[in-house]
Amino acid sequence: MPKVVKIILIAAGVLLVLLAAVILFFIQFTHGRKEMDLESMKNDGPVWDQYVQAIDNCREWMAERETEEVTVTSFDGLKLYGTYIPAENPKACVILMHGYRSTGLYDFSGVIPYYGENGYSMIVVDQRACGRSEGKYISFGINERMDALTWATYADKRFEGKTPIVMHGLSLGGATVMMSADLPYPESVRGLISDCGFTNPYDIIAKCGQDWFHIPPFPMVDLLSLSVKTFLGFGYRDCSSVDALKASDLPIFLIHGEADDFVPAYMTEENYAAAKNCKGKLIVPEAGHALSYITATEAYQEAITAYLNDILS
Repeated sequence: MPKVVKIILIAAGVLLVLLAAVILFFIQFTHGRKEMDLESMKNDGPVWDQYVQAIDNCREWMAERETEEVTVTSFDGLKLYGTYIPAENPKACVILMHGYRSTGLYDFSGVIPYYGENGYSMIVVDQRACGRSEGKYISFGINERMDALTWATYADKRFEGKTPIVMHGLSLGGATVMMSADLPYPESVRGLISDCGFTNPYDIIAKCGQDWFHIPPFPMVDLLSLSVKTFLGFGYRDCSSVDALKASDLPIFLIHGEADDFVPAYMTEENYAAAKNCKGKLIVPEAGHALSYITATEAYQEAITAYLNDILS
């Protein structure tokens, strides 16, 4: 074999190894389990102080109430955990689906007491690969949407179909709820609420790749999607909030912070335009990612109260 050919083959081999290493790094970086570190998110802004205070207040509120640890088994055999917070003669049971590498306590620290004090029971879910739940990888709503169906089915059976169910998701949880909209939910599921959810996994990963690493969507995100499909069993174009909302008759209400620089607000506008049965939207000026409730508490409460009264009447 000529020396030049050997050099080319060695160089090609080295490049393939490097490419494989980069892909495996990005799979772990993007999808791997990682517990949320509240301190690493800390900033000095006043909204941060309100957020931390809301978490402390929620802990105190929950400590004074009866709660129950509940579990379900996912379609692929994972044990998923949640916290059931009962209410006397509940108007509905709200199933809360949190965001990327977070927990229900952190993401819904403001809204949990609000729901509890207004006659709603809740199941605060730990999404797969987060909190107490099993799982090694996050799938950006593709597998999580099936978990949403599993939780709704659990609640329907537990309450014998007599208690209305509402799915409320935030960020990744918001996309999870939207992408689950066309699944065969029990009849007791009456509506969906999505706060700052994205359009589809490809779009949000491409956006973050450009922002953080200056990676062009094509071909890198497509190659990453193919690799994830090979190693983890799902691809970034396997499911879409837009497509699910087009196909679903379930009523949905959408919320987004106008200053969201993680999941941009235009994604909610796209979801809103596509939805077959959207009951409305709340766009909160100056609210960053997942901070609409903290930024505009009264407007948020009024919006979801009107929506819930509508779908539950």
